[in-house]
Amino acid sequence: MDNKQLHQYAVTYHCGNEWGEEMLQSDDLSHAVEAAHAIFPSSCRISIREVKAPKPA
Repeated sequence: MDNKQLHQYAVTYHCGNEWGEEMLQSDDLSHAVEAAHAIFPSSCRISIREVKAPKPA
């Protein structure tokens, strides 16, 4: 069984006058992009970035 670590991605979207940010969990960026395109219509502009956990001091 694969034991892949999930990564957190922040998806910023802009759909006409509506905009905001949603969080996604995915095993890699390509799957996060696919998920974001499934959520938001093609008329929306989206930006995706990985959210890294803060490093312990």
